[in-house]
Amino acid sequence: MAQMREMHGRMLWTHFAIITLGLWCLTAPAILGYTEPGNWGAGAEQVTAERALLVVFGTLSLSWRHRWAQWGSCFTGIWLLAAPLLFWSPEPASYANDTLVDALAIAFSILVPMMPGMSMDAMHDERDIPPGWSYSPSAWSQRLPMIALAFVGFFIARYLTAYQMGHVSAVWDPFFDDGTARIITSDVSRAWPIPDAGLGAMSYLLEALSGMMGGRQRWRTMPWMVAMFGVLVIPLGAVSIFFIIIQPIVIGTWCTLCLASAAAMVFMLPYAIDEVVAMIQFLIGAKRAGQPLSSVFWHGGVIDGAGRDERPPLAIDAAGLDRLRNQARVLPKALILATALGV
Repeated sequence: MAQMREMHGRMLWTHFAIITLGLWCLTAPAILGYTEPGNWGAGAEQVTAERALLVVFGTLSLSWRHRWAQWGSCFTGIWLLAAPLLFWSPEPASYANDTLVDALAIAFSILVPMMPGMSMDAMHDERDIPPGWSYSPSAWSQRLPMIALAFVGFFIARYLTAYQMGHVSAVWDPFFDDGTARIITSDVSRAWPIPDAGLGAMSYLLEALSGMMGGRQRWRTMPWMVAMFGVLVIPLGAVSIFFIIIQPIVIGTWCTLCLASAAAMVFMLPYAIDEVVAMIQFLIGAKRAGQPLSSVFWHGGVIDGAGRDERPPLAIDAAGLDRLRNQARVLPKALILATALGV
């Protein structure tokens, strides 16, 4: 407990950063020259009030007794990421500002400081290789490709969102002329109540942030985070393959940027699956050992038979490079098959 209080004291700057971000959000309309209440309609006042929650939760998080407030800051940041999409904000500055500030709020609430509620036994156990494995599926060498691909997908999807929301008047496509514009304004796209590209951008950003969270032991220290990361990557990867198939069939054209964004998602799949498998194996082992499953899932735990990688966090050997190359070759075949089916 004393160690946790000490760590909380060292991370107070992150909560002051959240307070600053909240104040920035509240004053941004005047500073950046846009007037949300007149443009967003009735939802603007609600969004403005909820931005103040960053200040409230950031202030509460300064106290050791209110560690739960870190989650308040995190969920407020997630909601404010979605708000410009839900209200179809016509202001490019508003959307850009909220995306950047709220991503930082999420990072400063649970990514940089110690996440509240984690098991101290799990944190102090430095073993990071699951029983029966030769490597850690949560190693940075495994996660960095996913983080990089998530940012690629994010920037592409965000550009497409700008066109869907009317922030730019045209969208670029190097190969299919107006294919991109036709697809992201098609009936399939308009069936969503919010810009579907914006939903994709938000998903990619959350994938990148969640990919950065935790150390090489997170398959057992943060099972819920690995599960959430798997939900963001694996089902959405399957959806990406589906949308690649239906582009020429349903809409009658291709979208270069959509294909690139979907490819980024699909290439992430092989790097995410093994971490999810290790997490499931850990939960099964914990259950067999008599540990309460819900507690282990939300707070983490330890397991007998785990090993430890003594190398620096970013170190990678020849075997690791071969493994990464082999993983990269697995699911792109599905993308090629989907393309062939689409043709």
